[in-house]
Amino acid sequence: LAVECAHMEAELRQMELEFAKWRSSAQELKRQRIDVVMPQMRDNQERLTKLREELSQRTLECEQLRQQLDALSTCQQKRLPIPEVQDGDEDLAEEKRKLRAMRPAERARQLHEALVHARRLEEDVRRQLADCNWAADSVELKLKKRRQQDSRLRRQLSERQSDVVEQQQQQQQQQQ
Repeated sequence: LAVECAHMEAELRQMELEFAKWRSSAQELKRQRIDVVMPQMRDNQERLTKLREELSQRTLECEQLRQQLDALSTCQQKRLPIPEVQDGDEDLAEEKRKLRAMRPAERARQLHEALVHARRLEEDVRRQLADCNWAADSVELKLKKRRQQDSRLRRQLSERQSDVVEQQQQQQQQQQ
């Protein structure tokens, strides 16, 4: 029994030594892992912080673009008021018929091209109207100058005629 107890104590000490080796090995591996993982973790946290800042910045930019788009949409709604569609509307029935015959993306492209074309025509007409207004203003300015010149020439003519009449009267008086 004493031999068995001594044998068990020796085995216990052996296991405790083995356990201590395993524990120190585990702690050494943990330190190595921490030495390797911690810099990576710091780098990852720095990148994550930068990415969060970039996400925040891009979210802000997207929000600003969305607000600008909303403002433009509102402006376009005011420029091109589109009345609400009624169920019995002939245009609605025609659009539904056209959508059955073609893909919605193709129809949207057609409508977009038609809208762009109409806007270009509107811009061309607006430009032509501005050119006509400019030409009319130019002609009115020339007319104003010509009228002023005509008025000045008439005055000069009138003054010369009166001078001539005076001279004739003086000559008649001198002859008498």
